[in-house]
Amino acid sequence: MTQPVERDFPDIERLLAAVFAPLLGGDEHVGNEAPDNLEAVVPFLRVMRVGGPRTALYDYPIVELALLTAEDVDGLPMLSRFVNLLLDKPPPHAALDYVDCDPGPRELAWGDNDAVRHWGATLFLETRKVRLVPLP
Repeated sequence: MTQPVERDFPDIERLLAAVFAPLLGGDEHVGNEAPDNLEAVVPFLRVMRVGGPRTALYDYPIVELALLTAEDVDGLPMLSRFVNLLLDKPPPHAALDYVDCDPGPRELAWGDNDAVRHWGATLFLETRKVRLVPLP
């Protein structure tokens, strides 16, 4: 008798971090919260699921992207490239069935730290259950 294949929805924060980390220079530049040494690791992309419904077959995560940079000229084009990567066909991961971005990339306030600029985008995604394999 064969063992059933275990399936579940992907951890969307880890999945997107794995997609974006190579584009930013490594894992230390992506996470779900800004590190204490933020100024030393910019650019840094915070990937955070903030909600979204789920059914037995599909998950609809809402994800906030927050790109933190030291330069005002780098942020918007960089975040726009990341969003376009997700919107393009085929998507960068087979579990992503649909991606929408609203509102699109824009500059946002980031506390009292004048050395860091904050660029944000909100993603609406549709994912399906996938065979569970460990992510890097």
